[in-house]
Amino acid sequence: MRPALFDARSFFDKAWWSCQTGGQLDGLDAQEASNQTLTAALGVLTPLLGPGSRLPIEPDHALFCWDGKPKTEKPRPPKPAAFFEDLARFKQCLPALVGGCHVTAEWEADDAVATAAFKLEEAGTECVVVSADKDLHQLASRLVHYYCINKRTELTADDIRERWGVREPREVGLALALIGDKSDGIKGVYGIGPVKSKKLLAQLTSLDLLESVDQLAAMLDKSELDDFYESLDSTILMVNLPGIPGPEPIRLAPLDTLTELGLSAARLTWARLLGRCQLYAEVSSAFDESE
Repeated sequence: MRPALFDARSFFDKAWWSCQTGGQLDGLDAQEASNQTLTAALGVLTPLLGPGSRLPIEPDHALFCWDGKPKTEKPRPPKPAAFFEDLARFKQCLPALVGGCHVTAEWEADDAVATAAFKLEEAGTECVVVSADKDLHQLASRLVHYYCINKRTELTADDIRERWGVREPREVGLALALIGDKSDGIKGVYGIGPVKSKKLLAQLTSLDLLESVDQLAAMLDKSELDDFYESLDSTILMVNLPGIPGPEPIRLAPLDTLTELGLSAARLTWARLLGRCQLYAEVSSAFDESE
């Protein structure tokens, strides 16, 4: 089993905002705009599936996680109604197109992904997390790859160590709690930016995460502790959520399914994916017969 764990909202958001700002919806009515948006979302997803996938491992199982209840209120401008309409439609269409397990967690999607990744790592199973969420950098390890949707590449453990000034990726939550992240509603500690955060993290002597928290708290002023602990609650991932299912086999729907779903505009994108799968199957079959 080679599972891919998708923070599914990440690739939908990327496609939706790209369409809004890229002029792709100019002159389209509401239905045509929705079709174009969902086609773009599939365009982000399909290169990550099948033979020749951009992911560091070629996935044969998948878990798609959607947000339930957020841990923090995101200080972002309210989204238009069309966003939520397209999101609901995409969540409904995706299981019909791609097998695997599709789940809307009671919690945030990043915690659901973290729980699934933790279980797989404990079982000795290599997997890949697919997201644009900085919190999920914490999961990178020998068995857990992190693929960044925004950068279209894997961020290795070394990449993550260098970016955040941490010894191990699992300490990224500590860095975020110090620095904060306004876009995610994480306050952070006033006056601590990336440079000071790296200096504080460099002074840690314990590899135990709880002991590291205590060491950082001892370095901060008492007036800063409330903000630090409040931020930490938002940045440390939960890895023991109940009821999170495991990945299931990826099964790609035939081309006609797109027409049935009203997504004929995505037929070319889907045909290319199915073509890659068919070519791989034919080459594999020919190789097996030559043995």
